[in-house]
Amino acid sequence: MLHADSYAGFNGLYDGERVLEAACWAHVRRKFFDLHATGKAPLASEALTRFQALYAIESEIKGRPPAERRRARQTRAGPLLADMKTWLGATLLRVAKRGDLTVAIR
Repeated sequence: MLHADSYAGFNGLYDGERVLEAACWAHVRRKFFDLHATGKAPLASEALTRFQALYAIESEIKGRPPAERRRARQTRAGPLLADMKTWLGATLLRVAKRGDLTVAIR
């Protein structure tokens, strides 16, 4: 597993499933934050609220043993992520196909 940003140079590492990508949430969140800052994308604000809930869990479990962090992520963050995936998919169907929000979601 490699925890990295979305640098295109890493893409070849993920081919063949030998290395599993653990993407950086900060890079994903930034696209929504930039849209939120313009005030033109209320749905970006909803995404930030969802990220905030995930970050709150991480803040709470920081410094705890790995097994405890994993359990918290699976039991608490897992359902939030599943819900976020559903919400993002539904939102993608409602927004402009070439808009900035679509780029952030993809």
